[in-house]
Amino acid sequence: MAADPRMEAQKIAGLLQAGKLRPAFKAARTAMKRWPREAFFANLAGLALVHDGDSRQAVGYFRKAMELNPAFPEPAQNLIQALVSLDRVETAQALLDKLLAQRPRDPELWYQQALCHMRAGLSDEAEAAASHALALAPATVKVWLLRGSLRMDRGDFRGALADCREAEKLAPQDGEVALRLSHALGALRRDAEALQAIERAANLAPTDPEVLLRHATLLNEAGRVSEAKAVLGRLLTLVPHNPDGLYELARLQSAEENRTVLPEVEAALRKTRSDRDRVLLEFAAARIHGQSGNRKAEARHIAAANAADARQRPHDFAGAQAQCERILSHFPEGTPLLEVTGGTGSGGPLPIFVLGMMRSGTTLTEQMISAHPAVFGAGELAAAARLTMPQVKGEAGFGAEEAAALARGYRAALPDMPEGTRAFVDKMPANYRLIGYLASALPEARFVHLVRDPRDVALSIWRTHFPAAAMTFTADLEAIAQMANLYRRYMAHWRALFPQRILDVPYADLVQDIEGWSRRIADHCGLDWVPEMAAPERNPAAVRTASVNQVRQGVHSRSVGAWRQHREALAPFIAALDPALWPELDAG
Repeated sequence: MAADPRMEAQKIAGLLQAGKLRPAFKAARTAMKRWPREAFFANLAGLALVHDGDSRQAVGYFRKAMELNPAFPEPAQNLIQALVSLDRVETAQALLDKLLAQRPRDPELWYQQALCHMRAGLSDEAEAAASHALALAPATVKVWLLRGSLRMDRGDFRGALADCREAEKLAPQDGEVALRLSHALGALRRDAEALQAIERAANLAPTDPEVLLRHATLLNEAGRVSEAKAVLGRLLTLVPHNPDGLYELARLQSAEENRTVLPEVEAALRKTRSDRDRVLLEFAAARIHGQSGNRKAEARHIAAANAADARQRPHDFAGAQAQCERILSHFPEGTPLLEVTGGTGSGGPLPIFVLGMMRSGTTLTEQMISAHPAVFGAGELAAAARLTMPQVKGEAGFGAEEAAALARGYRAALPDMPEGTRAFVDKMPANYRLIGYLASALPEARFVHLVRDPRDVALSIWRTHFPAAAMTFTADLEAIAQMANLYRRYMAHWRALFPQRILDVPYADLVQDIEGWSRRIADHCGLDWVPEMAAPERNPAAVRTASVNQVRQGVHSRSVGAWRQHREALAPFIAALDPALWPELDAG
């Protein structure tokens, strides 16, 4: 062993950089015994544990390092990050308060403060802390990236892109910077540039799993499926049994291709201890068994996937129900639109909101409408939900002033559109909750409402993984029914208020007569019909939803009534549907 502790520390740091975490931890422990007064060995041991996924045990080593050398700043910073990752935010904040009082101009501490606020859900405070860190040290790449992520989360995609560009100036050869840049560009629907950015990231960081997953996702969204599968193959060669890679590959491959993947999925399932990973692997197994016609195995794996998902993400139906009451209270039945809010026009391209229950055909319909040369498909925009949050939470009312602010804010948040765009499609399905606000703020807007048998919708939801924070209900059949009942209440209310603004499109009829319904939709939206609208599968635009692979297959009616083959599995959902809200449903 080296006689100089500094040389030994360098050796251990080298092991960490090479990803040899267990040897690094063992060497650090040995060095702690030989040089018990040197703080950096305890710090290195803690870092090895953190990188190996054991932040809980790492906390003790960081505290030991701080005791040995209170003037050594790195252990305290590492301790804060470990505490934040363990959701011990109050403890981390108390330590930060103490350290910031001692070193108020330390940019690293302000970066840690931003992380702590972010974990606590204080997004404004987190962004302010990151901005303060940048004022103190404007050449810090990780802080530009953090502030960019915070801006992405609140829907400020242009601000996020600007921050990523600043990081790119400082570190043009950094793969993570290119990765974040691709996310910001994608959010602005600059799809070709987003793909270019991730291809650059793949060249800079060819073994980074996150980069490879993002690259495969963008290739698939662009319809380049064979290339996406090749990228996922490289990922699984580098990281065998990777849950994300196996899940994505199973979704893209044919039944024959997936036969060789099933043993890998089963091996990964035997090893995993993570509910998050189990969800992905169980859904992958379900997909493969479903392709082969083994319905019992498919149902078993779907149930296991959703059970694991529900364990980590319980659904708050009482909160959703209270939200519904608050929203509808802003728009009493029988009150004309202009008397409710004093609607305000905004100019610019016509907004077309395609909405309905998720998995009801909204992606297909967006692809149909945006096939028109003068229509821009904006995808699922989060702006409406973000801008109406004060009303949805019950923190503010809604009148003419709020309607005008919503119109301005919504249009300001729109992505750049090609010159000559006459209309755009916002296909966020859950905007069905917000029709009152949007119809009031944007009186020129049109609403296209997809109506599908809720049992087919439930089957599709049950078989699909939805990781978004707002989708916790998708892992429980009774919760899906509860949300379907709420959806029905919303739509009955909006139809009574705005009958001329909303076009109901029955999914079963749409897929049987795509040309006829594309003509009706075009007429409702004030568009001249073009033949391309009757062939949405040929639309070259990127598709970013769970329907990405289905919509490329062309319009078909194979899924209409598919719930009947899964009646037993769907029994909890069917039993929880309110018959007063769904009187048209037959016993089937």
